[in-house]
Order: sequence, then C-alpha cells, then structure tokens
Amino acid sequence: MKTLAKRASLLLLSLVLVVLALWVHEIWAGDRSEPALSRAEQLRSYERARGWLLSHEQEVLADGNVALWWMLKVAAERSHDEALGNLVQRYLTLLALGDTAQSPWRRLVDPSVSFKPFDSFPDGMEPYQYFYYHAATCQAVPAGDDHPDTGAYLEGNACRPMVSKVWLGDRVCSSHQLMGLKLFQQSGCKTAHELKPIEDSLLEDIREQIWLAPLYQDAYIQRVLMIKWFAPDHQIKPVWLRRIIQAQGEDGGWTGARLLPYWPRWAQPWVFKYVQLKLMGKDADAAIPVSNFHATAQGLLLLALNLNEAP
Repeated sequence: MKTLAKRASLLLLSLVLVVLALWVHEIWAGDRSEPALSRAEQLRSYERARGWLLSHEQEVLADGNVALWWMLKVAAERSHDEALGNLVQRYLTLLALGDTAQSPWRRLVDPSVSFKPFDSFPDGMEPYQYFYYHAATCQAVPAGDDHPDTGAYLEGNACRPMVSKVWLGDRVCSSHQLMGLKLFQQSGCKTAHELKPIEDSLLEDIREQIWLAPLYQDAYIQRVLMIKWFAPDHQIKPVWLRRIIQAQGEDGGWTGARLLPYWPRWAQPWVFKYVQLKLMGKDADAAIPVSNFHATAQGLLLLALNLNEAP
C-alpha cells in the first residue's frame, strides 16, 4: 500500500512538473520577438473573417450583444468596408424596431438616440453590464445583491487584486471595465474623477495578463484588442497577432475555446473531452470548437485597426 501511494505521489508530482514546464514554455513562446506579419497576410485574414460574418448573416443579426456591433461599426468605419457597413446598418434597423427601439443598449452603437430607462433590470446581468448601462445612459446604478455601485468603476481599477478579481473571477474584468470607461466618454457622461490614470492602470494589467496567460482563447483576443484599440501608442507584439491569426478557423471565423494553434490537432486541449465523449459512446464531434460571433467580431476589429492605423 505504501509503495502504491508513493508511486501515485510521484506520478502526480511528475504531472505537475510537466504542466509547469509547458506553462513556462508558453510564457516564453508568447512573448518572444518575431518578424512583423506582412500586410498581405493580415489582409487575407481580415477578408476571411469578413466572409464568415457575411455568410452567417442571419445568425449574427439575431445576436443581441450590442457591444459586438459597436466593434463591427468601428471596423467598418476604419476599413471603409461597404459590405460590413451595410451589415451593421441592417442590424441597427432591426434594433430600431419593436421593443428595442428605445432600449438603452442602442446607445452603445449610436450615442445620439433617445432611450427609455429600464423599470427593472433583466435577470442574469453580469456586474460589468450594470456599468455599461451607466455608461450608455449616464445614470448610475446603486449597489445590489449581485453588483457594486457602478460609480466604483469610475473611482479606480475595480479589477484589483487580480488574483481574486481576474484569475479567480471574471477573466476579462480589466477589458470589461476599460470598454465601459470608453463607452462612458462616448456617451458624453461626466464625472469628477480623472479617468486616464484608471485606463492606464487597466492597460498595464491587461499587458500582464497577456504575458501570464498566453494560451489562445476568447479572453486572449480581447486583451490584445484592448491594447490595439485603446492604447495605439503601445504597439502590439507580432507574436500576439500571429498567434491569433494561426487560431483562425478554416471557415474564416474564430472560436473562443482554448487552442494551441501551432501544435498538432491531437495535442489540442479539446481532445481530452473528445476522447471522453467517444469512450462514453456520445457525439464526440461536440467537443470540437466551432467559430462564433463573439470571438470573430473581436478578431475582425483587431485586424481592421492594425491594417488601417489612425492618422
């Protein structure tokens, strides 16, 4: 029995060391110097992502995440992309009809529209979404059982300490707050607090998060996008952009699932779930990641910004 326990302990220790070694390798690989990607390579990736969105028009038009449409609107404007702009306009037309005509969320893509404040908030809202409501309407939301007073997001970095707020909480807390601050300013809202130091603090944390969590996933795209979108004076590293382009699916879209884009198919994180389902006699293909609107909208905007630098 003691021998068995000793062997189990050694096996566990070996696995921990292997995982630690892989993590250290990923940190090194995700931060190393690489040649810049050619414009042709980036443009090819942009066109493929654009093609995915246009070929999935009905699917994306049914998506109510207005923040993603804000991203597509910026991408269309920056790229002078008529087809993408028309897609955004079709969504805005739908949004102006029926129950959503006076929704505060419309102001994320068009700050000039009038709105009707919510009588009550929908169930299941995340804490940062209350701040987005504040940012869209310039109306603070008092603290509730599931969220702090939204004014806290204007007073300082609400995502520290990162261990509890990010790594053990909302993995994209920093980028959510940063986007909320930008929406707050876009809406013309006013505050007595200086926002630039908060933004700088969040960007500093986001760069650290990219370094510590270099594995490709939705959060990785979002973090790199934040650097490119809101800190244009901070150049994104070619290795970050290359990793994202390598993760692009054959259909042109991106998945938000964890991937090792430069590793073979059999070594991908989803393979464990695939094998498990296979052994259980279930549909193993359900474990294979598929492209989605959330990740693809972010990837497209990142490329649009990189290809069309602001003057």
